[in-house]
Amino acid sequence: MPDEQANSSESSPETPPWLEATTSDFETTDLEAPLANGELADAYDLSMRFLAAMNDAKAANQLPAARVYSTLNAVTSMHFKPREAMDPFGPMMVGPRGRSAIADDFRGEPSAILLTNLSRFKHSVLRARIADLCWILDRKRSEAAVAAMSAYLEAFEQIENGTLKSRFSDDEALGHDSIEILWRTLQIGRQIGWDKESTKIARTLLVNHRLRAVKEGAISEIRELSELDLNFGVSDPADVAADIEATVQKLSSSTDFHQRNWLWKLAAKGYHYGKQSDVAEHAWIEAAECLVALAESQLGNAMFAAHWLGMALSEYQRVKGHRERKTELRHKLIDTQARIVEQMSPFTHETNIQEIVKNVRQALLGKSLMGMLKRFVLFAWPPQVDELREAAAEQIRNSPLSSLFMTTRLDHEGKTIHRSPGTGGFGEADEGAIENKIAQNEQIRRGLVATGQIEVAREIIITTHTLREQDLMFICENSPFIPDGHVGTYTHGFARFFQGDMVGAIYILVPQLENSLRHVLKAHGHDVTKMDLNSLVQEDRTISGLFEQMRQELDSIFGTAMTGDIERVFLSKAGPHIRHQVAHGLLHDSTPFGDDARYACWLIFHLVCAPLIQHWDELEEAYSQIFSPS
Repeated sequence: MPDEQANSSESSPETPPWLEATTSDFETTDLEAPLANGELADAYDLSMRFLAAMNDAKAANQLPAARVYSTLNAVTSMHFKPREAMDPFGPMMVGPRGRSAIADDFRGEPSAILLTNLSRFKHSVLRARIADLCWILDRKRSEAAVAAMSAYLEAFEQIENGTLKSRFSDDEALGHDSIEILWRTLQIGRQIGWDKESTKIARTLLVNHRLRAVKEGAISEIRELSELDLNFGVSDPADVAADIEATVQKLSSSTDFHQRNWLWKLAAKGYHYGKQSDVAEHAWIEAAECLVALAESQLGNAMFAAHWLGMALSEYQRVKGHRERKTELRHKLIDTQARIVEQMSPFTHETNIQEIVKNVRQALLGKSLMGMLKRFVLFAWPPQVDELREAAAEQIRNSPLSSLFMTTRLDHEGKTIHRSPGTGGFGEADEGAIENKIAQNEQIRRGLVATGQIEVAREIIITTHTLREQDLMFICENSPFIPDGHVGTYTHGFARFFQGDMVGAIYILVPQLENSLRHVLKAHGHDVTKMDLNSLVQEDRTISGLFEQMRQELDSIFGTAMTGDIERVFLSKAGPHIRHQVAHGLLHDSTPFGDDARYACWLIFHLVCAPLIQHWDELEEAYSQIFSPS
């Protein structure tokens, strides 16, 4: 794309280049000269023409025209979202260096200039875009709304008679552009008056073209126009549903299970709106069975088959009864999930950690036991939450395809235990996609820390010093993180950890974390109990309850970086979810020897030792006096 495209300029955000045109610039410029011989009913085509005209005008030093064409390029390049009534125009591009134009950029004088020149725009698509934009920015401009509807209907008619062509369909009257025009026209009509003449025309066009699509068996158009009809309540919803059902019945032998599923769900929606609940339930069952058939066609790929069986069960939840069928599908799902692990193959990505290992050795060798343990505690520190979020958002912006689709986390039996939504497109990612990216990045960081630092340091400590339980007990006795009566348990757990008995370490240490967090909160004056007001029985909050109800208190004590790390390692389903795995006996024999388990044990040791770090010299001196040979 040309470097000089108006909507990707690096000009300052206070005065983007597409807002530089003045009233005088518009008065002296032929606004539609770039559109000669244009026949596409597509704003993108218009934007490209204005872009080329802008570049030509700059080359010819015709700066007023260049500024005007820059404005019109920005207006026509906005992303058209007619199904979003309150925000139908969005940025076409959002990236690390900024964004393209949005409707709000034109608020005030720019939209006033556009509205003043509205009658000079003859191209129906351009005139509709400008009038609609002006009305969005000032809802009091009812004349702009009427002009927008009139222009949209003119564009629809021109597509139908062939004056304008739709980019996405051979059947011009039922193409993508025509349907989008109807969506937006009806959105405006609903807001300015359902009985206004333009709105009536749009409603009639919708019904006529929906019936035409049904008659011709145009499946995609039937789905689009039926959804439009149901959303705006133009026709009797039961009639719309019946037309859809008649269509899908003709596809009973088709293997396009997705299309059939969509149609049945749309029919169910219509019957529901028409208060025909029994028929709606039948449609939902048919929709679910389409997904079952799709799963059965994917039996060679257990992961896909399990996904569609799960989706079928989800749709069956809308239907009362049918317990036997639901049970049958659950059993089939479990059997299918059992095959997922067999069909999955591992892949690896090598990372050179020689430099990390070298730094660890240099940091430890020659130090006393207590000196080594101090360095062991300080090898890693969790990053700040804001840094993690910023890095994740930046990665998604720079590599949008990496987060485009939903991510599914499976357990060792193939069951889905967590789903993270994808971005669904380009631009700013939603919260779920960012959290998933953070989980992925943190898994890599924990792996590097566990392999390159924790395990290397552990081996150096136990091979250069005799690490006894009494040495670890001395540390535990002095830690405010450990409640009275739990020093021996912690000591035994840390001894197993340093000795390499990760099974013993993980099952001893992880259950202690919850009680220690309550202990620290109580030491800071917080009530960690909850009361059942019916039975007047008090119970301690679980670790999940602490993070849900007392997160602010935890953050104030441990810091947001540490509480975030604890949550990601022990509680988050997007992460290793270690607390749940240990509590319910779900760890495989090999899991405790993995990176996440090693990091979890180190993190607990870190929490025990962190309050002592600033007093470590005194602690080491006391240790040497107690344990030095006489």
